[in-house]
Amino acid sequence: MRLTFVVLVALVCLATMFAPRWNRKRKSMFSLAVAVACVAFIPSCVLIQVAIDKVRFGEFEYSSAADIHDRRVDGWMPRQASNIRLFKHAGGFQAKYQIEQAELEAFIDREWKEWGRYSVVSRSDIEQGRFVSTMREDFRYPPETGSDTPLKTYSSPVAADGAGFTIWYDPETATAYQEAGYW
Repeated sequence: MRLTFVVLVALVCLATMFAPRWNRKRKSMFSLAVAVACVAFIPSCVLIQVAIDKVRFGEFEYSSAADIHDRRVDGWMPRQASNIRLFKHAGGFQAKYQIEQAELEAFIDREWKEWGRYSVVSRSDIEQGRFVSTMREDFRYPPETGSDTPLKTYSSPVAADGAGFTIWYDPETATAYQEAGYW
């Protein structure tokens, strides 16, 4: 919205400034430009948002968490994660990545130590594995491997608005499946 506003203000200023070149009075050109900017504001916001969303949301692949550079993912994924497939959407993300179990558990412990006091549910009260997943089919566990390995489930602190994440971990393949939601 700010980007659209700045662009439209610049266009109004330019139109007003160049009005004499087009044989127009500056005052009438300013009035016309402001009227056009007001009418164009919402469609311009929509077009700019569509263009930005094509870059911001969707499927991405990264070799490590350090390569992601997205504040909406930073802090929600262990820095030791590698070989990452990430599906970002407006309400959160879903990810599949490789990580050693000890590193994942250290990450979860740090999350609870830092943010646990703000959680609306205590760590001991969270029943692991009882969350309903809405993950996309290609991110959902278990993959079609036929593995009978039980998954370990980890949950982050839960914010008052429901924001948080759940990680399902396959110790046999050192693969984590994460679903994060922020509102």
